[in-house]
Amino acid sequence: MIKLALRITFAIVAFGLGVLTNGMVNTLSEPLINPAVYVIDFARTNFVDDDVLTCPPMAHCCFCLMVRVDENRNVYLASEPMGGLSDVRYLKSRLEDIFEIREAQHFVRVPLRLDEPVPQRQEIERTVLIKAAPSIPYGEILKLIAAVKEAGAQPVGFA
Repeated sequence: MIKLALRITFAIVAFGLGVLTNGMVNTLSEPLINPAVYVIDFARTNFVDDDVLTCPPMAHCCFCLMVRVDENRNVYLASEPMGGLSDVRYLKSRLEDIFEIREAQHFVRVPLRLDEPVPQRQEIERTVLIKAAPSIPYGEILKLIAAVKEAGAQPVGFA
């Protein structure tokens, strides 16, 4: 019982010394970093070249584009509505715009083999994945794939 009382007393004394030492250090010493000096107002900061900081459109973690078709035959590029499955002209023009921007920014895909040189145009990330509702006929999906390939997508796959 005496050992337990000594251990509890020692713990209380050690805790008290720690709190006292911490308080003395915080009040008697200067802070290592003065927050008033090093605060940066990011809202007013102008970057030298904003184009470097912009991310290519629709660049997600896997860098491929996702085209989705729901049960009502509505087409989406990521979450952006692109119209219906019967008229995919807007989707096609949007994909062409994205690929042009990616080409201008040299947004290249990760090479599968480093020992083979690949032409610049083929290096640009143009992967498109299509996810369609099971109720959509396969023939309509083939028309969508053809339109996506006409826009310059390569490769085209299913998600």
